[in-house]
Amino acid sequence: MKDYNQRFACEPQSPHDAHRTLLPQENLARIFSWQEERRLTGSLTLHYNRVMYVVASTPASEKARGKRVTVREEEDGTVHIEYRGEHLDAYAFPKDARVHQGAIVENKLLGHVLSVIAQGQRERDKRTLQTKRLTLRDEDLMRKAMENQV
Repeated sequence: MKDYNQRFACEPQSPHDAHRTLLPQENLARIFSWQEERRLTGSLTLHYNRVMYVVASTPASEKARGKRVTVREEEDGTVHIEYRGEHLDAYAFPKDARVHQGAIVENKLLGHVLSVIAQGQRERDKRTLQTKRLTLRDEDLMRKAMENQV
């Protein structure tokens, strides 16, 4: 920064500082935030930046149901939803919620159900192999797949 100032700094034409002080009600973080309007649905949800936000049911959010609300994104990425200057509590709803493999393994009932399904699939494949409707290539692929399952 020192090098930059040495190369590009210049003296002002007038020494008078024309900046004014901030008023008590002025909030620079709010002024310099990105603000957009969105319609709050009847189910108290809205979409912003490919994320669906669910607004908590409060007296303030009930007034905003079906109306246009202000979505304010700060510099650090936090999102605030407001209706007529009043903050509405909301959380981001995970659309792409995935079940992790560990959660499946922990469920012992699911393991039993999957083994029953696998047994049913093996029996179905054996019946399919007994019919003469398969090509030699399909039959070979099915036999290899059955060997890998065991």
